[in-house]
Amino acid sequence: MGISSDGILVFGVDFGSEQEEDVPKWLIDFMGTHDDGDGFDDAVAKEAGIPAYDHGATEDEKTEHWRRYREAVAACPVEQVLHCSYDYAMVILAVRGTVKRASRGYPQTIEASELEVSALDITRFRDWIREHGGDDVTPTWILTSVYG
Repeated sequence: MGISSDGILVFGVDFGSEQEEDVPKWLIDFMGTHDDGDGFDDAVAKEAGIPAYDHGATEDEKTEHWRRYREAVAACPVEQVLHCSYDYAMVILAVRGTVKRASRGYPQTIEASELEVSALDITRFRDWIREHGGDDVTPTWILTSVYG
């Protein structure tokens, strides 16, 4: 396994380190404890009524589980972006669909139209955060990176 470094451009709000007290309690409560980057998506799926993955399920049941899981996550107006490093992750919540990534050595072209975020998407993002116990926020474009 090698080392990767990715550039990330995202429209959202930076909530700081997972390991510091600057992550709001409401966000920690929503995600619960987790050791990987899927904690947020798992919490979204759980909130949508998707049961935990059953390793003993049939192949059809597993396929159906993951289909429903992906649909629930895609329907959430918010997505989590981990940045800084995988060993010391920091958290950004982003307006879903605004995350742009470029891995080292693979530049990405971003068209101006890709940087347009609708007022409806911003409202849904802000409403979701307030509904989950957060303060009113104003998302902005954030340029960051992840190393690991």
